[in-house]
Amino acid sequence: MKVIHRICARPYAICWILGTLFLWVLTTLAFWSGGVFAAAGSDLSSVLRLLVVYAGLVGLGFFVGVMSLFSLVVRACRWVNGGPYVVGDHVTILMGPNAGITTTVYELTRGQGGELLPSVELGAAAREKYLDLFQDYALLRASGNATPLRDEPSEASVG
Repeated sequence: MKVIHRICARPYAICWILGTLFLWVLTTLAFWSGGVFAAAGSDLSSVLRLLVVYAGLVGLGFFVGVMSLFSLVVRACRWVNGGPYVVGDHVTILMGPNAGITTTVYELTRGQGGELLPSVELGAAAREKYLDLFQDYALLRASGNATPLRDEPSEASVG
């Protein structure tokens, strides 16, 4: 299983990192043009203030990234991991306590937001507690439609 599939199982983290990097770049450009870095080179307290500013931008980066990029990142992660799924697809769970288990989609349930959530076969106990429902970016297609990122070469490139 490629690392990209495990990364795409966490779209909130992707958005958080992208939002934080965006804010850091803007802040760095503003500080550079304002001469803040030149002044901070001679004063230790200014360096500590800069570190506090950049640390604060990490928290703000979550909101900037999620509010602006989440729908795009989720669509891309669904596509990379093989979604959308249909009943009968064999999938591997990418996150949570059942990560690494390959199982079958037995039902598609409409979620609170209106999207279809795949229910996977994890047994009666998981079904009773609704622990068998997953977002489709948290699963990786193991059969059915091919995932866009696969290890084996396509038939067109082999010949």
